[in-house]
Amino acid sequence: MTPGAASAPRLATSPCADCGRPDGLRTRTLCPACYMRLFRKGPEALKTYLAKREKPLIDRLLDNAAPGEGDCWLWTGALSKSGYGRIKTSDGHMRPHRAAYEVFIAPIPDGLELDHLCRVRHCINPWHLEPVTHDINMERARLSHCLRGHEFTPENTYWFTNLRDPNKPKRRRRCRECFRLRDAQYNEARKGDGDAD
Repeated sequence: MTPGAASAPRLATSPCADCGRPDGLRTRTLCPACYMRLFRKGPEALKTYLAKREKPLIDRLLDNAAPGEGDCWLWTGALSKSGYGRIKTSDGHMRPHRAAYEVFIAPIPDGLELDHLCRVRHCINPWHLEPVTHDINMERARLSHCLRGHEFTPENTYWFTNLRDPNKPKRRRRCRECFRLRDAQYNEARKGDGDAD
């Protein structure tokens, strides 16, 4: 067999290292679908994937952390739509701030979740995290900052009445800074469209 060539498929009892599919054929610990997905991207993609799988979690966390404002360690890897980081582990996808807390501090107690004391969702500094109940976490988030981390102050808070959805509270708030950023992006996009004509 030439170096870099795929090893022969074999029947395995362990799940696929990528998608977690149960028993079946495996090539380099991957099911046929995952192996072919990486194979189609080229040999370099497969080598990169396998190298990442072998790298310890602590090294992967530190490789994807960049210094931020204050003492934050900002996650530079993949982000979810809600602004939290994502990292792939042998158990599937995980939030990197949870992984960092478990690696550097201790396991997260059952029934608790981590609250970002710095209010930066993609910060993975374990000393900025505190295990709390869901209710406490939501109360802290509601009282202080919007989803993008802007502080709710009287000057930065827009209150409106929700009449459409009876399942949501009638009186709701929005962040004025987020509205300003959204409007600026919209105007910039429209300005760019006008230049193309």
